[in-house]
Amino acid sequence: MPFMLVDLRHLWRSLGRAPASAGAAVVTLSLTIGAGASIFAVVDAVLLTPPPFADPDALVTVGETPIDDLAAVPRTVSYATFEAWRKRAGSLAALEAVDGTNLTLTGFGAAERVRASYVTPGFLRLLGVAPARGRAIDPGDVGRPVAIISDAFWRGKLASDPGVVGRPLVLGGRSYTIVGVLPEAFFGALNRRDLWLPFPVPPGQAARSGYRVGVVARLARGVAPMGLARALDDVSRASSPPVRVVATPIATAMTGDARRTLGLLAGAAALAALIAFTNLAGLLIVRAIDRRRELAVRSALGARRFEVGRQLLLEAQAVVTMGIAGGVLLASWTAPVVARLVLEQSGAVANRELTMSWRVIGV
Repeated sequence: MPFMLVDLRHLWRSLGRAPASAGAAVVTLSLTIGAGASIFAVVDAVLLTPPPFADPDALVTVGETPIDDLAAVPRTVSYATFEAWRKRAGSLAALEAVDGTNLTLTGFGAAERVRASYVTPGFLRLLGVAPARGRAIDPGDVGRPVAIISDAFWRGKLASDPGVVGRPLVLGGRSYTIVGVLPEAFFGALNRRDLWLPFPVPPGQAARSGYRVGVVARLARGVAPMGLARALDDVSRASSPPVRVVATPIATAMTGDARRTLGLLAGAAALAALIAFTNLAGLLIVRAIDRRRELAVRSALGARRFEVGRQLLLEAQAVVTMGIAGGVLLASWTAPVVARLVLEQSGAVANRELTMSWRVIGV
């Protein structure tokens, strides 16, 4: 124990004699770790964490693109097309529809906009998501003013009210009854949402043809996305103008353009880290060279090589520890900003909340 106190006293004196170089090393390390951890936290939440659905590999989004444009982004389809697809799919897949919207919430002070999705009754069951409280939307709820809310909405807006089921909400001037609360891990399928409402099914064929929806399908065992697309293609090619069907794995659809963006950012962060650690090593070497006389005097006074080496190692460890602490603190501030920019630009969805997990810090 006494030798540890001596080492700590030498460490304090050493850092105090050259605070500029020690500070530069700590700042360099903090900025590098902070930037890298921020980017990897987003990579972890968007690309490495699987979607919070049951058997996500069996889920695909289904859309249409022009026949002559293979690079086009699949677009939503009419409700009438969704119904025709549903019949044509048969035993190949179960299909459900979703349509995102914004609604005005009142009754909680100033009116505010909330993110909602209209869904067909089996949508949440298709994803394998069961409410943590209350029940899911049932076929009998179509056309009725009922709503399921997210865990974040329940905790934030409703203060974790244990009696939330049955409580009214006023959305767009209409009163809805809360029938369920979704699990904390579920934010939404293709977009982050606060509420889910049963579809207001268009009454006539003309209205059905003009109402656009997104389609999600759960493939039967042994059915490939391409197989489902081929089965539905006849319906879409009969439209005017003719289009083709594209089935995309839901994990790919949820990442949007973020995979390429985050790949570039991760590469840039890795390069910056390589440069920073090279500079840090140079700073530590220069610092050791500048202290040759001091180290020689200590050796002449009887200090063993092991003790001198231990002191240098302790100093380097102190710099690294302070740099890591500063980097994690910086990342906890900057990661949400990076995530917001990347997700807004790419249209991707994070599969969990952004946190400085041990996996992120370790990398």
